[in-house]
Order: sequence, then structure tokens, then C-alpha cells
Amino acid sequence: MNEEGFRRYLKETGKPGNRIEREVRKMKEFELYLSKHRNRKFGAETAEDLRDFVNRLGDRGEKVNVWLWVLSRYYNSVSNDLMLCAVNEMIGLQFIKVANLKDFLGINR
Repeated sequence: MNEEGFRRYLKETGKPGNRIEREVRKMKEFELYLSKHRNRKFGAETAEDLRDFVNRLGDRGEKVNVWLWVLSRYYNSVSNDLMLCAVNEMIGLQFIKVANLKDFLGINR
């Protein structure tokens, strides 16, 4: 993980110190998951690894959306467009699970 670059990115985008620490911890946890459960080094992960990780988070009752936004910020900070797209797709899928079309103004049944 490019911890220094991620910290710099978060600081440049105005995140407070406690949030930076929390997000770095989450990325370290993802890195640990990759090595223990997927036998991969950070930087060689795939969209499938990401999906498996998110499924495990859901099984543990974690707030998946929070994790996805942290992952999105990380992949944006290191310019990993492939993984950024995978994360953003998952964010969209999470949104669809909780959003109802009838709740949007201007949408007819």
C-alpha cells in the first residue's frame, strides 16, 4: 500500500487527522485480508478479490458503504483506474439496494 501517498491525498482533500488515521487503518486491514485470504500482494488484487472482501464485510455486519468509499479514495489517490471502476460499480450496486425509484422526484411509476 502506498500509505504516504494516500495520507498526502487525504490531507490535500481536507480530511481531518483522525479520519486519515481511520482510513489508513482500513486500507491496512484490506491489505492483510489480501495476503491471508487471497494469497496476493497489495497492488495485484482483482475485482473478484474486492467482491469477496465486501461479501465478508457484509457477513460481519460491517458498514460496507463506508469501506467502499475508503477504497474508492485510495484507488483514486494511486490512479488505479481498473480497481477504481470496480469499487465505483460496487458503490452503485449498494445504492441501488437501498434506493427506490418512487423516491425520486419526477419519476413516474
